Amino acid sequence: NPSPKPDPSAVRLELVSHVSLEFSLPELLAKLTSRAGVEAVFGQTTKFDFRQGAKLQFTSDDRTFKGTVSQINLPKRLIINTEIHGELELKFASQKSPASTTVTARAQLNPEQKDDWERRIKDLVDRFKGL
Repeated sequence: NPSPKPDPSAVRLELVSHVSLEFSLPELLAKLTSRAGVEAVFGQTTKFDFRQGAKLQFTSDDRTFKGTVSQINLPKRLIINTEIHGELELKFASQKSPASTTVTARAQLNPEQKDDWERRIKDLVDRFKGL
């Protein structure tokens, strides 16, 4: 049984985006914790479960991938991990309106996967901005 050691050529990637939205933080959290909101950002879910530790499966652009709701600490922070995005941490600014969020994506990937990963993160952030 091979050990699940990371690939020695893998590098730690991080991409930080600041997003301002047109509505208040309570409205953002209501959208983001709903099936419609999660699907708007990540893709169709086969079974929607928004609890800490919940396992999710998404389909986006004919690609199916798994994810986990790793941490729910609303109204401050939400962390979701997916197979194609890595760790996505959303930190919410405490002011009421308009809502402001810092999206930090982290992944451990081979250098040749960096461009695809960055493109996927940018697409996800664009969908998040469009909520």
